[in-house]
Amino acid sequence: MPEEREKRRIILHVYNQQLPITISVDEEEMYRNAAKLVSDKVNFYANASKHSKVNDQMMLYMVLVDIAMMYQREHAKSDDLKDMGEILVRLTSEIEDALKNEEK
Repeated sequence: MPEEREKRRIILHVYNQQLPITISVDEEEMYRNAAKLVSDKVNFYANASKHSKVNDQMMLYMVLVDIAMMYQREHAKSDDLKDMGEILVRLTSEIEDALKNEEK
């Protein structure tokens, strides 16, 4: 049976909203960092679009796409690293085989 994680109720401050949520204690810092990221992005887009007629909903969609793109870039990097790891394993195996054949 999986161990129960200790839970905590916190208030996240995201832009101009307060969000009460219950989280795992070991993830609190990540939640707070995520809330800060969202707030920073909203502030950036709010400042960038204050002279245009962008409504709050449109601005939030822009933030969502921005953060989703950050995720996509990181995901692509991890795929590249996984591919690189597989290549390194294969090359190491080939080098070891070549060295064994050379010793014979």
